[in-house]
Amino acid sequence: MKQIYESRITRAGAGSALLRSLWLAGAIMLIFSIGSYGQLTPRASKTALTQIDVQIATMKASPNAAVVSEGERLNSLISDLHPTVYINANGSSAAYGDGAPVKVECDANAVDALYQTTQNVSEVELIIVRIKEQNSMRSPMNLSGLAGYGNLKYVYLLCEYEVCPEFKQSRTCVEDRLSPMFQGSGNYLRLYKVSIPN
Repeated sequence: MKQIYESRITRAGAGSALLRSLWLAGAIMLIFSIGSYGQLTPRASKTALTQIDVQIATMKASPNAAVVSEGERLNSLISDLHPTVYINANGSSAAYGDGAPVKVECDANAVDALYQTTQNVSEVELIIVRIKEQNSMRSPMNLSGLAGYGNLKYVYLLCEYEVCPEFKQSRTCVEDRLSPMFQGSGNYLRLYKVSIPN
């Protein structure tokens, strides 16, 4: 009888040691995940394509004040008036607003003009590429060619057509179809939105 009792105590002690180990491992994982959440790109890696509203909401919900501030800045860049360079479908460009441009709006037909613009783009934080039709972007956007944009943080595809009508604009389908529109590397968040004009 004594041997059975000692056996149960030993198993109970081993069980509680296992629980303590699991609890400790969980706590360590939580600490590391909180630490990585506080970075300026809390949603995804910079090579992933992310829906812009999801990215902004994720940044604004961060416990890190710097991330929240960056989310508010991104929202302002897409919503408010800022000094902007516009690149038309024929590749011609013009700058509007007071001060150095902080964003570029480019027609998908003129993406190649991004790499050779004569405008001051050193302060540009956001590039918006407007895609009006499925095949209007002649070639993928070469992120490696954007090195002259010294302050660039975001590259945003604004799709004004139904990217995945057969799947009701499913996020997975849209991201799979838009991802090949990027080539090369660059330390920029890749964003998109499907916004079909009425």
